[in-house]
Amino acid sequence: MTSFVSLLGRYALTLSAVALASFTAFIMWQHYAQTPWTRDGRVRADVVQIAPDVSGPVQDVAVKDNQWVERGDILYSIDPHWLKLAVLTAQADVDAKRHEMQARQDAARRRAQIKGMISSEDLQQTGSAANVAAAN
Repeated sequence: MTSFVSLLGRYALTLSAVALASFTAFIMWQHYAQTPWTRDGRVRADVVQIAPDVSGPVQDVAVKDNQWVERGDILYSIDPHWLKLAVLTAQADVDAKRHEMQARQDAARRRAQIKGMISSEDLQQTGSAANVAAAN
């Protein structure tokens, strides 16, 4: 019976040493292979998320899986209707700001003509509002 227990103990000791060595080898492989590094930096991502300037449904994907890309390569194209909508919205915002600027400048000009009848604070506020509208 003693020989069976000692034989079982040796196998258990050998099996645990192999398991510990395998675990250590896996951890070392993961540390050196999965997170490469140099003295200058560390690589942290294999896949990088990208975001377009204008969002919308993707119409065409121009790259293949695991393809090497360079700066300036077209990766995908967005439905042009969404791009046109974004341009029209931006033009509408510009027109609205232009009309607001003209209204505030007109108000400042009218108040400057009657500066003897209104307070200098009101005159300064309308002038400042006109300058802010012009900056916007």
